[in-house]
Order: sequence, then C-alpha cells, then structure tokens
Amino acid sequence: PEDLAVILADYKGGAAFTPFAGLPHIAGLIDNLADDPQMIQRARASLEGEIVRRQQLLKDAGNFASITDYREARRQRPALSPMPHLFVVIDEFGELLTAEPDFIELFLQIGRIGRALGIHLLLASQRIEGGKLRGLDTYLSYRIGLRTFSEQESAVILETPDAFHLPPVPGYGYLKVDTTTYQRFKAAYVSGALPATQQHLLEEDDSWGVMLQPAYNTIQSSADDDLKESVVARSESGPTLIDQCVSQLRSGHARTAAVWLPPLPDRLPLFQVVDNPNRASLSLPIGLLDDPAHQEQRPWELDLTRAGGHFAIIGAPQTGRSTFLRTFAAGVATVNTPRHVTMYGLDLTGSGLARIEGFPHVGGVATRTDREQQIRLLEELSGMVAQREALFRTHRIESLSQFRRKHAAGELSEVVSPDVVLLVDGYGLVRSDFEHLAEPLAELLNRGPSYGIHLVLAMTRWNELTMSLQPLIGNKYELRLNDPSESTIKRKLAETIRPDQPGRVITDELLFAQVALPSIGEVDDDNLGEALSDLAKQSAEAWSGPAAAPIRLLPEDLDPDSLPGELDEPDAIPIGLRQDTMEPALLDLDGADQNLLVLGDSGSGKSTLLRQIIAALIQRHTDQELVFAVMEPRGSLVNAIPDSFLGGHANTATKARGLAAALATELDKRQNEGAPTEPRIVLLVDDYDILATAGNNPLDVLLAYLPSARELRFTVILTRPVAGSARALYENTIQTLKESGGTGIILSGERAEGPLWPGIHANQAQPGRAKLVRRGQPPRLIQIANRQGPTPEERTARHP
Repeated sequence: PEDLAVILADYKGGAAFTPFAGLPHIAGLIDNLADDPQMIQRARASLEGEIVRRQQLLKDAGNFASITDYREARRQRPALSPMPHLFVVIDEFGELLTAEPDFIELFLQIGRIGRALGIHLLLASQRIEGGKLRGLDTYLSYRIGLRTFSEQESAVILETPDAFHLPPVPGYGYLKVDTTTYQRFKAAYVSGALPATQQHLLEEDDSWGVMLQPAYNTIQSSADDDLKESVVARSESGPTLIDQCVSQLRSGHARTAAVWLPPLPDRLPLFQVVDNPNRASLSLPIGLLDDPAHQEQRPWELDLTRAGGHFAIIGAPQTGRSTFLRTFAAGVATVNTPRHVTMYGLDLTGSGLARIEGFPHVGGVATRTDREQQIRLLEELSGMVAQREALFRTHRIESLSQFRRKHAAGELSEVVSPDVVLLVDGYGLVRSDFEHLAEPLAELLNRGPSYGIHLVLAMTRWNELTMSLQPLIGNKYELRLNDPSESTIKRKLAETIRPDQPGRVITDELLFAQVALPSIGEVDDDNLGEALSDLAKQSAEAWSGPAAAPIRLLPEDLDPDSLPGELDEPDAIPIGLRQDTMEPALLDLDGADQNLLVLGDSGSGKSTLLRQIIAALIQRHTDQELVFAVMEPRGSLVNAIPDSFLGGHANTATKARGLAAALATELDKRQNEGAPTEPRIVLLVDDYDILATAGNNPLDVLLAYLPSARELRFTVILTRPVAGSARALYENTIQTLKESGGTGIILSGERAEGPLWPGIHANQAQPGRAKLVRRGQPPRLIQIANRQGPTPEERTARHP
C-alpha cells in the first residue's frame, strides 16, 4: 500500500468492485454515482484535492519535480509521508461524461500532470463518442479494445475497425500502446472458482501475501495462436480466485490513506460532534462538515464573531430550517453558559421553537399567534441595543471584543451576557403577515452587530430579505431549494441535494454539511421534541447562575397603586404602563397632551381610564387649582369626584349644551378680559356618541377655544366607541380635537373601522390594553391601570 493505492469508481451499479473492498490498497470505493449527483461532485472534489495534496507534498519535501524524485528522497528520509502511485479506475466513464460533461476537465488535468504526481487513469466504458473525449485521447498511452458494437467505436479507441470483428466470446481484445505495440490477447478470468490444485496449496500455507498464477488461470488454451477457440472453464461452487487473493492481502499491511471518505450520514445526534478541545470561545457545534478536497470530515461549527455575526439558513419547506434553529440553540447552550450567550426566539411559522424555552440561556420565544409578545420581544432587544450604546459611551468601550473582555472581568454587571442571539423562524412572512415586525428587525440587523446582537433568520428564498438588508448577512447557508436556480451560493451544487436529504446544507465555503439533530443520542423524528426538552432540562439543572432576562409583558390587570404617586411625579399624570420600556405611561396636560380623545368599544376600559385620570389629578391638585365639568349620560363618573372639585354635571344632551355654554362664558372671560386662568378646567365627556345625536353637538360653542386651550388652562377629555368612528372622525368636535394636537388613546375595537389615525387601526384586545398616539411619535402600547369606582359607602359620603 505504500507503493500503490487504488480508487475504484463505478458510475452505474457497484457489484463489479465489491470483492476489492477489504484490500488495504483501496483509497476509495465509489459506487452508484448515477443515483446521486452529489456523489459525482464529491468524487471530483476528492480527486482534485488529491492532486493539490500531492503537489504540496512535492513542494514541501524540496520542490521535487515528480513522484520518482520524491520516492527516491523518501528512501533517504523515511520521515517523509508515503506517496504511492494512485491508480484511478472508472467504470462506465462514457455515461459519466454524458451526465457530467465538465468531468472531462479533471481527466485532462490528470492527463497533463498526473504522470509527475503518480496518478494514473483506467477508464472503461461500453461505448464512447470521440467528441466527448475533447483531447483526452492524446494522453491515453494504453488502449484496450474488447469487442465493440460497430467499426466506428473500434476506430475511436484503436484507430482500426478490428475490435468489431473479434469473436463473440468474452475476453477477446486488442492492446495498443502508443504506436509501437498492437497485440491481440485473451483476458484472464478471476471471478471463477479457484482450481483444486491451488486450494490445496492454500491449505498447506496460508501465509502467502501474493499467489503466483499461471498466465491464463482457468483458461483452457488451444494450440491455436489466434486464441480463437479459447474456452473459459467456470465452476459453480468454492471460493473465487479474486476472493482468495483479497483475503490473503487483507492482513499484514497498513491501509493506504483514504482519498474517498464515506458519505455524510443522513442523521446524527449533536453530541457526536461536540467534542473539540480546540474550539474557539464563541464557536458552536451545528453538524458535520464534508471536505473531500482535504480528505476529511470534521465538526461543522459556526462562529458568532464571523462576518458580523448574522446568519441566514435558506431552504424549501420540510428541509430542516426549524431543526437548524433548534440545533443552533442546543449548540449554543451545550458549549456556553448564560453568562456568555443568551437567546430569544421569534417563531412565525408555528411552535417549533417552543421547546428551547427550557434552556437557561433562553429568555423566551414569541409565537405567531401572540402579536403583543412579538412586539415586546423586539422592543426588549432594541432596549438592549440602547443600553449597550450607553455603556459603550460611559465606559469608553471601542470594540465588541473589548466589551466581552470587560464583561468577563465583571466590570459590566448590568449585562447578563455580552452576546445575544435572536432566532427567527419564517422570516419571509414578515413582509406579508407581520409587517409590524419589519422595521424593528431591520434596525436590529443594522445596529445589532456593533453591540453583540446576532440574528439567525430561517427563510424560503434569499430574496425574502430586501436588497438593502442582504449585505448585512455575512453567513449564509442553503438547504434544498425547490428551484435550484434561486441558489445564491452555487446552483450546480444546489441541484445535487435530493428531496430525501433533510438537513443537508451547502455552506458559503462551497462544502456540504449535515445538520445534527438536537439530541444526545439517536432519536426518531417523533421523539425529537422530547429529546430537545430533556436536553434543555439537563442544561437548566446543571446551571445555578443567572439565566437570560425574560421577555417582560404588560400585566393583564395593573394595580393603580403600583404607579408613581404625587411625590414621584408631581406634574405628569400616570395612567398605566408602557410596553416599550415597561415604565409608567404619563400624560402631560400642560404639554403634548392638552386634549385627549379616547376611542374604545363597550367594556374596553374607557371609564376606567377616566377614573384613573380623575384620581391622579385630585392627588396632585387642590380644589382651588382644579375643577371638573362632567358630561355623561350614565352618571358613573360623577361619583368618583368630590363635590369640592365638581364644577358642573350634565347627563342629557340638553343639560350638556347648558354646561357647555357656561364653560364658554368662563373661557371667553379668560380669553378677552384677562381673567385669572385658575383653576384648571377639565371637561370630561363620556359616551360622546350618545350626547351628540341627531346633529345636536353640545360642544360646538367650545370649539373656538380648543386651539388656545393650553393658555386658557382648559382640557377636554372625550370618549366614544370605535364602532362608527369611520364617519364620526370627520365630525367637527372630534376633528378639531385631532387637528389641535390632541393625544389619542385607542382601546379595543374592530379593525374594519379603518385607520383612526394615519396608519393606525383598532384591534381586539383585553380590557385596558390600548395604543397611545401622540403627534410626531410612533404609537405605544400601554396597559391602563384598573382604577375601580367608589363603593356605595364612598359615593354616599361624597354626595350625601
């Protein structure tokens, strides 16, 4: 094996070379190439890699010109690696060239430089067209022509028609060597049973490494020099000659170095590729990488510090995209603690990522059905970017690597981990079903890499990512594509992945890899989720430190006592909790929130909001500084206002017009006569749709004062249902409130009513959940504090 290595390749079938499988000389046994285009590419890469390897060996050993010089030097320097002559045998190479015409380039390369490198070809085929050789025939010193189907085919090989006229008996042929030798012969037969005389010799001495054979083995030759009457003697039983030869050679020799490695497995557990003592700190195992050019298969690892740290996995449905994300999460958790990397999930396709929530590294997974959780997750990550930006400025951090070093030294206790990964399954749906996520995801793609935020996007097509965002993804991998022409890595490689190969990936290094299953051992698809959950449970039990920060969600029932009191916020009015920052939502009646328009259907929380505003105002003002005017048909709000703060109350449209007229008189004095602007007048209009019926608008007389309401210290807070808003928004009072810069609060309602503010619709929501809309700001989701109305005893005490 140190002198001779053999590669046996069969384009169709493979039984012909099976007896040689045990030989130590075999550097590769390749069969059934026709059934797997991926194997053809792999075979070509293996041979090209062997050419490069031999060239490098010659160079490193002393810039030798040929294998002859190298082998001579090795006799003097045994430490040099063996370089045996490599005999490459390819059966049905004609069909191989038909299926893969580019393969001829490799044959031509071997023809040009193979002799110096010790690489030799034996190409066999039933028939071959001369045009397909494209000059290869000039490098073929030896021509062997057995009986052909036509004179033309004989001429392609031998340049004579002789092979067509050979007897119809297997084994007859012509040997042509350059222009010097042209000889007819009868081939030996090695697949028959061993003759009894040689079986006897083997029984006496089975230690022979090589058996001497007669010239024609079992062929009974006639005296005719033409060999025309030769007959092959076959036996139906007993060991064959070739089997005995191989069995004698299997032991006693070290095997030659493999040029062809076994193909990648279709399934492998993650823990088969975890062990790597030389792994970098932020590299994670994800599968097994096939590198035939370097004759090795090694763990496939992804580096969070490579090319910006964003990743994209692209593939058709059911090709392994979700498995890739789950294995990515398991790989991170297996080789890192939550102090190094934390993760979050955004699953827009189903619930495939839900199983990773058990890892202590995972702060939460937002699913496709929970819109609020989706938004909240991206707001949390955006908050992390803002927090880290401030830390970089405060601590004078100049790079992400410096940030990691400072965190490892314990100098940044505000941060759980320096690197954060967001796994996004179904990114392509962002442009169709989840448009509200497009902008925050784009922001994270743009700004995240500078602060250790990494996105891993699973999508069906690369074009699902907009052109402006595509350059931000530095690590791109492709599973099988339904249309290989859409491949942005290499179309020819994409065509070779079969539909029955989920998890087979093309990397950006033009290599194939197999994604591992997120499990410790072998597991079937039905139990894969349970295996991942068990792995997460073991990880959680083994970790006693801080876990990833959870996704903070707004409460369904917010206690008003949890909001800031008058000492903490003496001027602003707390009404609830903001989702984007999880801080109190505040109203500034002297600033941006001079007037308030509240839209929400019955039971959505309109009256609750008004009670909270009333209570907060009373806590911050005396009855000399504040007065309420209340218009409400149901009479529930007045019970929440002490008499000393109540300036007027109307529960019918007629009384509302009278109260509005009295307010107009007071405002007119403040505007024209310079009367004092104390106390602040707050007009509460609840259920405005009931009061303003049949064209009777009780607030018409007040519209002229709304543009100057801030100077007059006059505030209007008006509520009405979302139902019917499509028309009501064009009513004079509501339109004037909006045009004068009034703040909007949109509670639960039907989206079908259309946009209530530009681009902003109502949605069905739980009571108290609302959108806070201010001019010049994006809408904010808030939860209104659940301020209960006064008890009967309190109502009696206030209004005896």
